Formats: sequence, C-alpha cells, structure tokens
Amino acid sequence: MLDKPYGLKVKHLLRDYVDIRLKAASGIALDTAMAESVEIHYLLWALVSTAAAKERPIQTPH
Repeated sequence: MLDKPYGLKVKHLLRDYVDIRLKAASGIALDTAMAESVEIHYLLWALVSTAAAKERPIQTPH
C-alpha cells in the first residue's frame, strides 16, 4: 500500500491511463494515445519508486 499522497496521485494517473486507452480503442489517433499512455506509465513508475524508497525496509528473519 502506498501512503495517501502517493496513492491519490497513482489513482488519478490510472484513471487517466484507462480513459486514454478507451479513447484509443474507440477511434482517437493511436499514436497520440500511445504517447500519452507511455508518459503516464513513466509517471506511475516514478511515483511508485519514490514512494517505495521512502518506506521502511522490510525486515526478514535470518
């Protein structure tokens, strides 16, 4: 689970991603939709990576 600020941003980006992909399926320029999808994909990875780096490391038993 992500902290609230990250989770809200990810949720918003995922909604945008789905909207773009649905529009692509229904006829908008495929090149534009793919470019926007890739941009959102990179933003999602950046957010999740940043959030994960701020989390406490997982302790495993030795």
